[in-house]
Amino acid sequence: MRIKKILKFGGSSVASPERIREVASIVLSAARKERVVVIVSAFQGVTNQLLECARLAEVGDTKFQSMYKALVQRHTAALKVLHNNRPPKYVAANLETMLIELYDVLQGIYLLRHSSPRALDLAASFGERLSALIIASFLQQSQPSCFVDSRETVKTDDQFTRAIVQFDKTNRAIKVYLIKPIMQSRHFLKNSLSIPATGLFQLLPDSSVQPMTALPQPLEEMDQIILQQFLVLRWM
Repeated sequence: MRIKKILKFGGSSVASPERIREVASIVLSAARKERVVVIVSAFQGVTNQLLECARLAEVGDTKFQSMYKALVQRHTAALKVLHNNRPPKYVAANLETMLIELYDVLQGIYLLRHSSPRALDLAASFGERLSALIIASFLQQSQPSCFVDSRETVKTDDQFTRAIVQFDKTNRAIKVYLIKPIMQSRHFLKNSLSIPATGLFQLLPDSSVQPMTALPQPLEEMDQIILQQFLVLRWM
């Protein structure tokens, strides 16, 4: 069965566990008919909060720590609510690992008193990664789903906050990283490449460090363009 549909949900659509349940209903209904790719944004407001955390850390304001704790609470609580207080251990562990990684990024900015474009891109990327991880685990309760991290698939140049997609390398990466799980699952969840404030997140190619980059805001629909182009080429 070919993939024929890409579903995309913005921050307001995944703002709360209640809204996530509504999204899941739409996804599962579509997945009964065909394989679908699901793209989700960060929970509503989270990207701006992450950028504010980075800015506070940069000026040495420890308020970033309380904002970080609120983000931890929001995502942890959402996971628990969606799983009736019994989330899978491996999902809870992955969420905790991601949140610790976020704190390390913010603490590094605080210690250096400097937030480069590269650091801002990295900090902001956590919103979508956290959202997709949680939503994928919720879908998995009803139907096989697979969380796919866009950092593994989208390759760009090194212009942080305004990067340009390198489609040849991206198409190859999508083929390697996505086709196998797509073929093994009726639908899967891909973390969103689109955020209204900061755009597309992905990895800079050919680097041992693999830093994050982001596309500028006017290209917020690029996530769908990338996937649609690849799927058309794949099955022409």
